[in-house]
Amino acid sequence: MPFDLLAATADDLPAFVSIFEEAFKDDPTFKRMNPGCDPAILFSRNLKEFRKEWGRPGRRHFKVIDRESGEIAGFSKWWYPHTPTPEQQAEEEEDERNPEPPLPGSNVALCESFEHQLVAGRKKWINKPDMYFMNVLAVLPKYQRQGLGGLMLEPVLALANREGRKVYIEASKKGVGLYRRYGWIKIDSLLVDTRPYGGEMIEESEFMMRDPGTGKEIAAPGEEILSVIQQV
Repeated sequence: MPFDLLAATADDLPAFVSIFEEAFKDDPTFKRMNPGCDPAILFSRNLKEFRKEWGRPGRRHFKVIDRESGEIAGFSKWWYPHTPTPEQQAEEEEDERNPEPPLPGSNVALCESFEHQLVAGRKKWINKPDMYFMNVLAVLPKYQRQGLGGLMLEPVLALANREGRKVYIEASKKGVGLYRRYGWIKIDSLLVDTRPYGGEMIEESEFMMRDPGTGKEIAAPGEEILSVIQQV
């Protein structure tokens, strides 16, 4: 089945939210964060966050299209190396200090623990001016295990290799194996105890870092792909 990697537009964001929710619906942490939320309200909240991220400095969004059906099969969201202005940095820090309140039906303590660790990890490990951050990679379940993860990762990793830059990622348990093949190694953990919420254990997400040139060999992208993923 042929696929194309394209730059996203803001009009794609509702589809991205749907893909994100479908791809992570069985994740043992995510599915226990908002179990009693109205799905429409949760979708609206997620779409609001995606739209807020869209306009921030350094953000780049890509989509994979099923050439036969035209359907968006998956998407990736990256932070490219960038230096925020003082105003942009202040806005991001304000959002970190005052996140959106949990929705009715959320497990508040679980959501707050997850968000706190996520923000703390980014502050500790991300060097915005000199590093890539693979923020979100999601593929619809019916398209999984068809190489779309690599299709979205490899062109940007090739850029990072060429520029000699590290790449940070926050990996779910399901994604760790893929990321290790591309050279990421564990540097820290996000731990969430799901047992009070019907889970079976303390779930771990791995904070991982990739040094340039490590892992699976990656071919340099062609001019067509470069025009999609290069810094603008």
